[in-house]
Amino acid sequence: MTGWWTIPLLTGLYVLVLSSMKPWDWVIGGALASGLWFASRHLLHTVSHKTMPPLWSRVCYTPLLAGAVLWEILKDTWRVALLTVGWKPADRPGFIEVPVGKWSDLGITVGCMLHTLTPCTYLVETDLERKVMVFRVLDGADSDAAIRRIERFYQRYQRHVFP
Repeated sequence: MTGWWTIPLLTGLYVLVLSSMKPWDWVIGGALASGLWFASRHLLHTVSHKTMPPLWSRVCYTPLLAGAVLWEILKDTWRVALLTVGWKPADRPGFIEVPVGKWSDLGITVGCMLHTLTPCTYLVETDLERKVMVFRVLDGADSDAAIRRIERFYQRYQRHVFP
């Protein structure tokens, strides 16, 4: 079974967050971690090893992905701050549909989470039949630019770690 190591990791994290080393806390943490692992284990097998990039590539690109996510968060936080203070006119918010053609299920899940971290976009729905992610964006006036930005982010950073 792949990913079994997450159970002790999550159990330890649970006990650290509680700041308690009582035996029942270990038991409850282990039960919660096992439940989480059991409920989400299908995510571990959605991408075959043939389509995953090699491990060395994933390790090398992970810091770039983390830095790119941090940069997007900082950039969008600044835009929201300017809008809040009134120094920048409000764009017309709207919805965009981002095509996810060759993205894996894991790539779609991670992409949704990463883009929802930024203050200017959040996921509304994922339509796997039509292969699109629907986002609500703060700058919906230029929806093509927002779609290109998400696709460019995937091509440059995300696909090397989570295809």
